[in-house]
Amino acid sequence: MFDLDQLTSLLNSFPDTKPEIRNRSDNDLCYIIYTSGTTGNPKGVLLEHRNAVNYIEGAREIYPVDSSTRALQGFSVSFDASVEEIWVPFSIGGTLVTGTFDIMRSGDQFAAHLNRLNINFLSCAPTLLSMVREDIPGLKILIFGGEVCSTDLAHRWCKPGRIVFNTYGPTEATVIATWSILNPHDPVTIGRSMPGYEVLIVNERLEPIGEGEEGEILIGGESIARGYLNRNDLTASKFIETDRFKGAKERYYRTGDIARYAENGEIIYIGRIDAQVKVRGFRVELAEIEGLLHNLKEYRQPRFH
Repeated sequence: MFDLDQLTSLLNSFPDTKPEIRNRSDNDLCYIIYTSGTTGNPKGVLLEHRNAVNYIEGAREIYPVDSSTRALQGFSVSFDASVEEIWVPFSIGGTLVTGTFDIMRSGDQFAAHLNRLNINFLSCAPTLLSMVREDIPGLKILIFGGEVCSTDLAHRWCKPGRIVFNTYGPTEATVIATWSILNPHDPVTIGRSMPGYEVLIVNERLEPIGEGEEGEILIGGESIARGYLNRNDLTASKFIETDRFKGAKERYYRTGDIARYAENGEIIYIGRIDAQVKVRGFRVELAEIEGLLHNLKEYRQPRFH
C-alpha cells in the first residue's frame, strides 16, 4: 500500500519527460496471460508490445475517452480485460480508480460506490451488473465483454447520455476483436471488426460462409499473439497462415467460436466448437476440470458402501 500524499516530494524529484527505452523492439514480449487448457495445465499466451499498442490505438478510435475519463480498475491483472481498463484511460491522460475488494464484492452497494467515486468508464463482464439493481447515473461509457450479454441486461443499462458497448475477443487477439453499440430496440450482436483487426467467419475448408450459414470465427491483424509458451504444436494448429483471403499470406487465429452474420453485416455469436465455457468472463476447458479431478486421490479411489 502506498500513500501518495507522503510520497509527493519523492515523486516530484523525478523528471516529467518520457523515459528513454533502448534496444527494445515492437516484437518484444509485453506480457503472458494464462488460459484454461484441455490437458489440465493452463497455457500461456505470448503477447507482444505491437499487439497491445495496436489494440489501444483501435480502442481509442471507438471509445470516446479523454482526460476527464474516470475508469474503475476492477479486473485482476491475470485477466486481459485489465489491459483495457488500465491502458486505454491512461493513454489519454484519464484517471484510474482502484476497485478494492470491498467495492468489487459490495453487491447491492456497488452502484453507490461508483456514484460516490464519480466513475464514468466501466468495463465489466455482464454477470457483474446482472446483480446490481440501482443505476449509475454518471456512467457515460459502459463496456460489456468476456461472456455473452443477454438482451434484457443490455437494454436495462442503455440510458440517455450513456454509450453501451458489447465486445468480443479471445486473449490470443489482445483483449477484444469486435465491437457494437447497443440500444434498447435491437438484438444484441458482437458487432464488427475493431480498427486494426480483421474478423472473418469461415467453414471447415476455411472458405467464407454463405448467407444464412454458420462458421468459425478467424481473427487477423496486428494484435494476434506470438503463440503459446512452450507449445509449438498448439501454436501451429491455432495460429495459421493462409493466402486465400488476400492473395498474400496473412496470419490468423482460429478461435473455435461459432457465429453467423446478421442482416446488417454484424456478427451474431452462437457458441463453441468444443466444450469450453465461460465463468465470469474466464475461459474454462471442461476437460481441464476433469483432468484435475482425476489427479485427486479421493477421486481415484473407489468408495464402497
